[in-house]
This record gives sequence, C-alpha cells and structure tokens, in this order.
Amino acid sequence: MEKEFSQENLDFWQRIDRFKWRYNSTCEIRAPDLIKEAVDIYKSFIPEGSPHSINVPSKILENLKSVFEDSFRFPNGINQWIFDDAYESVLKLMYSDTFARYKLTKEGGEDIAKAVSMREALPVIRIRKLGSK
Repeated sequence: MEKEFSQENLDFWQRIDRFKWRYNSTCEIRAPDLIKEAVDIYKSFIPEGSPHSINVPSKILENLKSVFEDSFRFPNGINQWIFDDAYESVLKLMYSDTFARYKLTKEGGEDIAKAVSMREALPVIRIRKLGSK
C-alpha cells in the first residue's frame, strides 16, 4: 500500500473495521465512547487537509461532513454505521485500483506466485463417499 500511495486507505479501512466490531449491535454501546472515537476517525481521515485524507466520492464526504459539522445533526446523527459507505468505497478502491496495480509489479507477481505455491503445497484431504471403500 505504501508503494501505491494508498496507506491511508488501508489505515482508514482497519480503523473502521475495529470501530464496527467494537460498536456492533450485539454489545452494549456507550454513546460518549462511540461519538469520541467517531470524531477522532473523522478528523484523521475526512476533512480536507486532514493528516491521512482518504479518496472517496464527494457525495459520501458531503454526507459525513453534514453529520459532523452541522450543529443540528451533531452528535445525534452519529451511530455505529456512520462510516459504512466510506468503508465500502475504500475497500472497492483498494481492490480494484491499488491491488490491480500491485499485481502488475514485480513484487506483486512474486508475492502472488508464493501464495499460490504455498496453497498448492497444502495437503489435500480426500473425502470418501458414504458406502465407498
């Protein structure tokens, strides 16, 4: 990701993955903790000039800005799903653009070849049909 200048996308995706896990609907959610973490993520990745600004469609950015920067919507508009659209957009971008370019590099080709050979080296488990010997 660093070689493709996409480290911030991976960092964002990982932060949101942890955020989503921490505040899933099956656990007790403490609103002040969720809001504090959401604001930290927002400030780190979303506003123009943020330390690790990500590249997502402007509609997604505008939706996030409207929740975090509008005093009538903040903090009531924040929930555990607030970053879902950005999360999915970054994942698609990493897979379709960054990973696609990486596969074309020498290192990418070598890494993929290693992964394939490791997979092929795994023992094959044969399953017998019932009634056969």
